[in-house]
Amino acid sequence: MAKFLTSARAVDMLGRQQIASIPTALSELFKNAYDAYADHVRADYLSARRILLLRDDGVGMSERDFRTRWLTIATDSKARQSSTSRPPRPINADPRPTMGEKGIGRLAVASIGPQLILVSRPRVDTDRPSLDMPQHGPPSVAALIQWSMFEIPGLTLDDVEVPLIKIPPGELLTQEDVASLREQALESVAKLRNIPELLRDRVIQELSYLNFDPKPLLRLPGPSLLGKGHGTQFIVVPVNDDLPAAMSAGRREGKEGSAASPFTRLLIGFSNTMLPGHPKAPLKAEFFQHDPSEGARDLIDDSEFWSPEDFQNVDHDIQGTFDDYGQFSGSVSIYGRDPVQHVIPWLAAKGARTKCGPFSLRIGYVQGTPKESRLAPETYVQVTRKLTQIGGLYVYRDGIRVLPYGSSDVDYLNIEERRSRNAGRYYFSYRRMFGAIEISATDNPDLQEKAGREGFRENAAYRDFKALLENFLVQLAADFFSKDGAYGSDFEETRNELRRTEIARRRREKRSGALRSAFAADLRQALDALESNQVRREIGEVLENWRASANRLTQYPGAGSSDELLEAEQSARQELERIRRNYSLTRPRGVGLTQQLVREFSVYQRAWQRAYEGDFLPAAATIAEDVERIARQTGALAIHFRLRESLEAAQDQGRKQIEADARSARAMLASAVNRVNDYIRECVVGFEAESRQVAVELARLDTGGLSDIEAARERERLASEVRATVESQRSRLFDLQIAISKLAAPGESLVEEEVEALEEEVLALKEQGESDLELLQLGTAVQVISHEFEASIRAIRRSLRQMRPWAKANARLSSIFEDLVAAFQHLDGYLTLFTPLQRRLYRQRVKIAGDDIGRFVYDVFRDRLERRDRVRLEVTPTFSSFTFQGFPSTYYPVFVNLVDNALFWVAESHSEGGWVRLDCDGSAMFVTDNGPGISERDRQAVFEPGFSRKPGGRGLGLRIARSLLAREGWKLELPEPQPEVGTCFRIAPDKELTSGVDDRGDGE
Repeated sequence: MAKFLTSARAVDMLGRQQIASIPTALSELFKNAYDAYADHVRADYLSARRILLLRDDGVGMSERDFRTRWLTIATDSKARQSSTSRPPRPINADPRPTMGEKGIGRLAVASIGPQLILVSRPRVDTDRPSLDMPQHGPPSVAALIQWSMFEIPGLTLDDVEVPLIKIPPGELLTQEDVASLREQALESVAKLRNIPELLRDRVIQELSYLNFDPKPLLRLPGPSLLGKGHGTQFIVVPVNDDLPAAMSAGRREGKEGSAASPFTRLLIGFSNTMLPGHPKAPLKAEFFQHDPSEGARDLIDDSEFWSPEDFQNVDHDIQGTFDDYGQFSGSVSIYGRDPVQHVIPWLAAKGARTKCGPFSLRIGYVQGTPKESRLAPETYVQVTRKLTQIGGLYVYRDGIRVLPYGSSDVDYLNIEERRSRNAGRYYFSYRRMFGAIEISATDNPDLQEKAGREGFRENAAYRDFKALLENFLVQLAADFFSKDGAYGSDFEETRNELRRTEIARRRREKRSGALRSAFAADLRQALDALESNQVRREIGEVLENWRASANRLTQYPGAGSSDELLEAEQSARQELERIRRNYSLTRPRGVGLTQQLVREFSVYQRAWQRAYEGDFLPAAATIAEDVERIARQTGALAIHFRLRESLEAAQDQGRKQIEADARSARAMLASAVNRVNDYIRECVVGFEAESRQVAVELARLDTGGLSDIEAARERERLASEVRATVESQRSRLFDLQIAISKLAAPGESLVEEEVEALEEEVLALKEQGESDLELLQLGTAVQVISHEFEASIRAIRRSLRQMRPWAKANARLSSIFEDLVAAFQHLDGYLTLFTPLQRRLYRQRVKIAGDDIGRFVYDVFRDRLERRDRVRLEVTPTFSSFTFQGFPSTYYPVFVNLVDNALFWVAESHSEGGWVRLDCDGSAMFVTDNGPGISERDRQAVFEPGFSRKPGGRGLGLRIARSLLAREGWKLELPEPQPEVGTCFRIAPDKELTSGVDDRGDGE
């Protein structure tokens, strides 16, 4: 009799050499955690130390399980038809279909690194608890697997020993445990003979990495074996260089829209959280990369994957099921229209069931260019970027992803190959779609994965599966996206309309953008010149030159003095006119302006009005008075005739300019009339052409063999085509009529003016939306941080109470304890400051006194006021005695924000003597300071989101403060500047909105 002998190298060939990549190996380990009924599996990669830690909270393993299951290749319990019992199942847990089938997936860990420390502890509450359970629960078992030893030629599996130790229940692996495992492995290597020296040296070198303390690693957030913890942990060290390469390959740093790394593309979406109505993910999978410069980052965060909400931001939505005979039944929504119920038969079935079995799918599709998409430009960019990174058609079996399907570079349905042959006919692009195909172990047992997790085995079931999907996509494109398809006209009509709209929008945007940019540059130049008194200086220079000429002509009059005087006057007036043209701006017609430009233009108009009335007009009057005076002194009567000639020349020049503009307008009108006539002619001709086409179709129709019902249907179909043509052309003519009526109707605003108003509103809404989004993100972050912070504070308080008896008994510890308590009380004091803000939770107004606000504000800024003794906070008696009814959470943050800003600017501008004052006049409250104040240019801007002159400021505080007060019927205003006061903010009841406010100010 003879027997098979198993070489140790079989483990290497079935593990490291069998797995396609490290991400595939990690996916295999995640699936093992799923099979072990884990709820959470987390991997942590510490790049600086080349360590990978992977932990799950599954049923774990006892020493017996480890020896009989984990160390057994091709475990019987993994086989679907096995009579061997499956792994234990937690009590009350729903049964899970087994992901692994071969019993060799665990060997995939060898591709991640050359040695593995495995620690596992069995779960107690399973359907097969251990009969000899210790009182304090089962211990953990720890083992060291040195994968390089399985590469040594000539060894059998019996020659390779696996070091094994036990860890007391509820405790973690220690540095001493790691050292013990390392020493056992070194002894095992020393026993082996005839090992090539290079391999022996490599094994010893790799074992030298096992000199670390694992406890800090095992205390990272995630599954733990502390206390009653259970599950399995893998520590791989040193990690193969292929892992960081896979995590970074394919990424173009700093470029938007770059593809995700192969690592992310293969591991993200491990559980199916994509489809609407999906059940809770059976397993939460995480992979954190710990980088010294960036901290911890989850590379496969579910929030970065596709979600049910993403199907709302697509152009086309397809969903349905394939039955046992391959027929698709489902709905198709084109450009967000009402879904059409649609059936695509599988003619190749010929009455036989498919080998693959029934399955379902859902696909979201986005057009390839923005002008053909119904999505807003910002949304289109975001969705396209996500498609570039993780787009594709994923496959899930029982809610767990099947690799490598879904990766954008794995086009298993040959979609791009067909598109390259005829893009119009086959339509679909793999790069423009995302979605999921759902199968199950029950309905699709013959769709079996390859041993290396490189997709399904190419058996009859897979061939049916692939052929069904390819036929589906081809037929779907023919039915809905082809001109000749049953629903193709809907797609063509909408796409063409979107194209026209997008082209018009871009043309409008380009024109408006250019005009807006030019106006902004001129506006800021003019505003700078006005604020820096440059306009006044230029006018002054003109007057100075004029006076010099006038004095010279007065002192030395001659025969030609009249001509010289007129020339000097004309030169001076031309210079004044040049200054007026340079700095006098009009708002461009038909162009919407941003809020910032509207604000700056308003400031400019006031500044220009002051300059025009205070400098320009007096200068012109001075020149006129000087001319008249000189004329009387010199007796130059001819001056009056020359002045009349000058005026007439100016009038002639203006008349010529007006006539030129009128001729240009008439030419444009004639061109527009021609265009309108052509447009009308095109509509009429279009209708006639379509009508003739229907008539030709009727002439070709063989009516001899038609029944009455069929003839009625044909008549209705042809009539429908005529009606559709009529409605299409009438719609175009109606749009033209509206546009012309706007021009023709007396007293009505022009279309451009309406567009200008709408464009301005859109720009304001965009700015508002960006600001609100930032506030939403900040609010969410504060909510999360607050919850976590409060829990941490409670834990510290509890720990300090527990530590106090030890500190009293230990003199050396006592001083440290007192310092710790003092520091914590200081921190806790800041927490108590926010207690008044929580009163709003009761939704009941309380009596608020100015004295309470003053103490609160002082407590918040105590350290800053004491550090910067050059700035003092003053609270007047009238403010302290003022009371009113309201929510503390509304008013306290307002004063904190105003005082915070005031302290900053006062400290910046004063070396000493700075003050911030809280005052009241009996009905309104004031926050004033003696800082640098707010410039005229910024007075309107300070309440707008995003505006700030403070370094690093977000420009949100004053806007939030004003909004909070407005909701309670109060106003936050910036009164006119006062003497010896830098900035003054006024907080007062709004007389038009007085809800919850007592006008008397006493709160009674």
